[in-house]
Amino acid sequence: MLAENRRWVRHHAEEVLQSLQLMDGECSAEMQDLSGLRYAEMIAAAEAAHFRHALWQIGEAIAEMFVATQQRSKVLNGLARDVGPGWEDISHRWQMR
Repeated sequence: MLAENRRWVRHHAEEVLQSLQLMDGECSAEMQDLSGLRYAEMIAAAEAAHFRHALWQIGEAIAEMFVATQQRSKVLNGLARDVGPGWEDISHRWQMR
């Protein structure tokens, strides 16, 4: 059963992603029916709600949870920490967009 679920979910995910793709600068009719908004209206609503900032806050909270989890685990706390860009670099790159 799990194998069948894995096989099915791959195709389902592709269908969902296709339904979310923009076509000629507009979202699909299905997405418009679900949301009641055209793409430009979705963007305006996201900007009015400061959605980027909300996503940034969520990312901050997740990062803090990962750090707290790492500090509580002897195994994780002993792992090398100098892997990949630092949070300041990532934040700077995000703010540039």
